[in-house]
Parts: sequence; C-alpha cells; structure tokens
Amino acid sequence: MTDPDRVPPRMAMPIGNQVFAANRQPHLGQDLPTYCCRRRIGISASWRTDDCHQLPSEVREFLER
Repeated sequence: MTDPDRVPPRMAMPIGNQVFAANRQPHLGQDLPTYCCRRRIGISASWRTDDCHQLPSEVREFLER
C-alpha cells in the first residue's frame, strides 16, 4: 500500500480528512494503478484504508496526470 504521506504531492490528493493515492502493485501483475483512499480517524494519526474503485472523476484525473 502506498503511504500518502510519503509519495510525491502529484500522486496523493487530500480532500478534507481523506487522502486519495495511486496504489501501484506491480508484484500482483497489475500494469495499471489501482487506487486507495485513506482517512484519518479521530485525533489519532491512524489510517483506515477504504476501497476506492469508484473515485470522483476529478480525483482520478488528478492521480493519472
């Protein structure tokens, strides 16, 4: 899983308390990137990873640039 805090800014897009990031997994034989959405929970810095197959179009366009 790509850590949005450690990827170049063009590869992660924060929206509110969510961060959308390209999640490239070449070891799974995926040529195209998949995407993950991570959300901060409460005041802790923990993340929950959400399935983000259906990204808002502007987020998808941003991540694919």
